[in-house]
Parts: sequence; structure tokens; C-alpha cells
Amino acid sequence: NPDLVAIDYVKAGADILTFHVEAARHAHRIIQTIHAEGAKAGIAINPGTAIETLYPLIPYVDVIMLMSVNPGFGGQKFIQETCRRIQLVSHAINAAGRVGEIQIEVDGGITDKTISMVKEAGATAVVAGSYVYGAIDRKQAIQSLK
Repeated sequence: NPDLVAIDYVKAGADILTFHVEAARHAHRIIQTIHAEGAKAGIAINPGTAIETLYPLIPYVDVIMLMSVNPGFGGQKFIQETCRRIQLVSHAINAAGRVGEIQIEVDGGITDKTISMVKEAGATAVVAGSYVYGAIDRKQAIQSLK
């Protein structure tokens, strides 16, 4: 429940805190609280949640994380529709006049093949778990993503 615990993470030293909008009761209030404590606020959204859910929060956030798999376990296949969702978020950020102010992050199914697709769609950061941690040579896996 991010409404109850978000502030604890910031007070423990987090300088960026991202929470799922689906789990929040009062997302805007959480964002205000995070900012009031001097940290950056991010919102995450699951693949099955309407992208329009994010739009009212764009004026207030620093990070938007699009899940490109259903959260819960690693190693899932990248959901192709995520690229279209990245483009929609990118356009909404542009319309709000916040280009360069909001990081668009993608989490799930990131590999040396999918990273170029999300970058071309407008992502500015990725989370790569299984691809890196499941590799025999983690340094090489990271290098292939760069």
C-alpha cells in the first residue's frame, strides 16, 4: 500500500520512489508527499491498465515506468504493445510541455533485441533483470544492452 509506506522509503534514503498507480488510493497525494521530502516521484503502470490513467499525473511526476510484462516473476516475454504505449506517453509528455523533464522507463522482457524497440519508441531508461542476472557473463550482457 504505497499510500501508507511511500514516505518510509524516502525517509530511509530513497531519492527516487516509483509506485504502481493501481496500488495507490491517492496517487497525486503520494507524489506531493514524496516531493515534499525532497525526492523524485515516479509512477508505474501494468500492461493491462489503460494508459490514460497516467495523463492527469504527468504534470507532477519525474518518472513514468511502463511495465512490459505482468509483474510477479522474471523471465517473461516482452509484450509488443508496450512500444505503442511508450509512444502515447511520450506524446502526452510533449503535449504537457515536459519533454526532457520526465524519464520514461520500461521494465520487463528487456534483452539485446527489445531494447532498441523501446528506445525507438521513446524510452529513456530500462530495467533489465533476467537478461543480466541470468547471463553467464553479466558484464557482456550489460555491454550488449549499451
